[in-house]
Amino acid sequence: MLDPTIHKVGAEPELYTVEYNSTANDVNEQVIKGNIAIIKHTDDGETQIETPEVGATFEVYLKSAGSYENAKETERDILVCDENGFAETKDLPYGEYVVEQTKGWEGKELLAMRTALPRQRICLTVSTPSTRPLVGMGVS
Repeated sequence: MLDPTIHKVGAEPELYTVEYNSTANDVNEQVIKGNIAIIKHTDDGETQIETPEVGATFEVYLKSAGSYENAKETERDILVCDENGFAETKDLPYGEYVVEQTKGWEGKELLAMRTALPRQRICLTVSTPSTRPLVGMGVS
């Protein structure tokens, strides 16, 4: 059974006045930033020795942007692995990132993965043997 009584709550528009708040907002939030490091190795299975994939290139971008091209300059980076297979992004805002390999050695698999950027540094160790890719992750 519904109560048919009408109750006034005193929220009529004529009871309020709009006024400008001139107080300065002097509190600025700090954006949480971190970086992603990649170590890319490759092995054909014969030597059982992981060889750094020198020159492997990755595009890193904020997942919500949808693509590297759509991401803001502050939310994306290009990584090129050095003689040790190592590459590291600039400081990026906290969030979930896509890491896509765009260049690599001929005949080797190009990788794509997603990772959440923590408050520190995240290091992805990627090894691509001929059978299946292996991704290891560490936070430092």
